[in-house]
Amino acid sequence: MKRELRLNQLKTPENVVNIMLDLAGYYGEKILDKKVCNLCFGEGTILIEIIKRYIFEYNKKYGNLDGISSQITELISGVEIDKLMVTRAYSKINLLLKENSISAKINLKCCDALNYNNCCDYCFCFPPFEFIIEPSNFKEKIKSSRFKFDKKSYYIKFLLKAKQISKKVVFICPSDILSNQSGVEFLMSNVNNISRVHDLSSYDFYLKPTIALCLDFSKEDSVFSLCNDSYCLMANFVDFNQLKTVLIR
Repeated sequence: MKRELRLNQLKTPENVVNIMLDLAGYYGEKILDKKVCNLCFGEGTILIEIIKRYIFEYNKKYGNLDGISSQITELISGVEIDKLMVTRAYSKINLLLKENSISAKINLKCCDALNYNNCCDYCFCFPPFEFIIEPSNFKEKIKSSRFKFDKKSYYIKFLLKAKQISKKVVFICPSDILSNQSGVEFLMSNVNNISRVHDLSSYDFYLKPTIALCLDFSKEDSVFSLCNDSYCLMANFVDFNQLKTVLIR
């Protein structure tokens, strides 16, 4: 059995990565000088796209990449509990930087994402779904969620952590995660921060039904409306009359 399957590590598809970044508005010149963190970055699929977008916008504005190394080091970070994934991510990211003649040291931390406390402008995450990994001895201490803990409550902890450290958050959310009491309570307490919801059920994705949920904590009020034909009603998770109408992209 492949190690990733044994540990239930799921790679975020590239098209879903782009959806996540677009939902948060991580594109255009406005991303320059903004701090971004990828919790549970795995092999670095999301981080690589973040760096690509930063390189593009920086070069577009300045006409060269002089000075970008220090910005990438300072502004872009990631957290992952699996040392092997960190090593793989480093290799892929360093290759991308080398291809663009950038000598930056990407800020990747090997630790439990729930212990990460640096503040940032954007946060992206596809948290552990079935298993919790103990940081003290990764290979030996894998605890099955079915017996050891409530996976839904554990998942909500990641939402709360992202809210604590970031202004804009985009999460991959399997549908049942937000349907229990703690999930409903989180949504209801942050209803004014829900800015975008994207239905991933039509994508070649591991978990169905699944959504990409964008929360914006940088402003107190959001304008709720329904738009476009690619949609997912949050009524699937909570009472639609209570939750109001969510802006859906």
